[in-house]
Amino acid sequence: MQIPDRADESASLSMSSTEPLIPVGGLQELDGQFAFMTELKETFLTAVAGGGRTTDVIHTDATVPRSWEMFRLWSTNAFGFYGIQTLNGHFVTAVAAGGRTTDTIHTDATVVASWEFFAPTRLFDANNDFSGFGLKTSRGFFLTAVGGGGHNSGDTIHTDATVAKSWETFLPYRAGSFGTGSTYGIQIWGGNRSDEQHAPDVCKDDPPLLFTH
Repeated sequence: MQIPDRADESASLSMSSTEPLIPVGGLQELDGQFAFMTELKETFLTAVAGGGRTTDVIHTDATVPRSWEMFRLWSTNAFGFYGIQTLNGHFVTAVAAGGRTTDTIHTDATVVASWEFFAPTRLFDANNDFSGFGLKTSRGFFLTAVGGGGHNSGDTIHTDATVAKSWETFLPYRAGSFGTGSTYGIQIWGGNRSDEQHAPDVCKDDPPLLFTH
């Protein structure tokens, strides 16, 4: 499968409300929903209003993952890239496939092409211990949570990083029932904190198995 560019949408994934689990255009939806927590501030990425926006698009200050913090992932299998779908069925776009510090992210795409593909990349600290994932665009830039997260206005996400450090490190969490044909290692997220009592049943996946489908 060749990843489509902006001029060729023929292999793109169209939104489907009737058969969302059927592979379309060479992509396959992973079971469950996912939230992305910043490693530094331990806050979650929020698609404002559940997606469909080109301004005030992403916040990074949520401390509990709720509906706007939940995303579905669509796999390209062979290439290691994923489309990231918001609550209302739109896809996350890295404008120009990255390399920007303004107008960086949109969430109004209804098809997946090159600007909507992200590759989760394992990251390691100075001791060679796993620290999380970088989200790399199709042009090789990493998503940056400005300040390591914790923002709900102004600069929240940049897409111009060529090296992933703490601001580019995210920890994916999985919610929802397990599907057949999927393999996951699970570690429970949270604990007895009272502010999590109404949060979805969210689990942190063992990194080596996270994106196995």
